[in-house]
Amino acid sequence: MTDCEPIRTCNMTLAPMAEGALARSKMLTKPLPEVCRNFISDRYLYGVESQKDIFRRRSPASGETFMLNDKPVDILVVEDNDSERASIVESLQASIHDVHVVAAHDGTEALDFLFARGAWTDRVGEDPPRLVLLDLALPGSDGFSVLGQIRSLEPQDALTLVPVVIFTDSQAGNDVTKSYRCGANSYIIKPLSFPDFQAVVSTVGQYWMMHNKASF
Repeated sequence: MTDCEPIRTCNMTLAPMAEGALARSKMLTKPLPEVCRNFISDRYLYGVESQKDIFRRRSPASGETFMLNDKPVDILVVEDNDSERASIVESLQASIHDVHVVAAHDGTEALDFLFARGAWTDRVGEDPPRLVLLDLALPGSDGFSVLGQIRSLEPQDALTLVPVVIFTDSQAGNDVTKSYRCGANSYIIKPLSFPDFQAVVSTVGQYWMMHNKASF
């Protein structure tokens, strides 16, 4: 039995085919499996376009688009709760010098960013993030779906090696077991108090960004 076989125990459906320059340059041109979808309605405080504007500007003379920061994304935060998402990003930026964080409000947007498709088709840079901080209960594609698609890539694809830390309210044993079977590197339950929440996020970010030795 291989290390990846537990992923096959999840019920899978075919996800949309990857698009864009990143997909064409990497092994993302075939349909990818998507596991255990759920659908929870919510709204994202910052839309996709407003977030993309943070990273790029348009030259008034030529109309050409430039990246404001061409350094690779360090951390992808996937969280549907507006206040928690903002707190996570702020804690990471406050505790890690010069960290580059992108936040997605649901699993679908996270996958679009990771695979450079949909609203993120034209994003610059092919390097995967160095860490994915992932909630489980998300609108659209849930956390298991995002995790399953990352871990189902070809072994030589750098994205499949990215550490994925589950950061969730769920204390259910089934969720813990399923997360590890589907390839999570860590499972952390969100603290109830705000100071503890910030402290845990800072500690997790510092460990993976400053102390852990990455494989790429």
